[in-house]
Amino acid sequence: MIPADLAARARRLVSGHQMLNTAKPQTERRVHPLTGLPRCADCGHSMSYGGGSYECQYYSGGGACNKPASTSRPPLERYIVEAWAARLRAWVLA
Repeated sequence: MIPADLAARARRLVSGHQMLNTAKPQTERRVHPLTGLPRCADCGHSMSYGGGSYECQYYSGGGACNKPASTSRPPLERYIVEAWAARLRAWVLA
């Protein structure tokens, strides 16, 4: 005997009212070093990474940010590395 929920799903697939999920499960997700950390100076929303730069996620999603922040990845990451190095040097010398 076939369980009722499986039979109902099969009927929906055959009738074309449901698509079969053939996507492979994503086992490894790429995470960028600053994911979730940069914030837009105008609206305060997080900045998402895409296409080589970080930009105001609220603005890119259609929100009304007056001055959406955007920066390319290399200069932002270089600035952060230099700022951390300065803090470490100050800590070591203290």
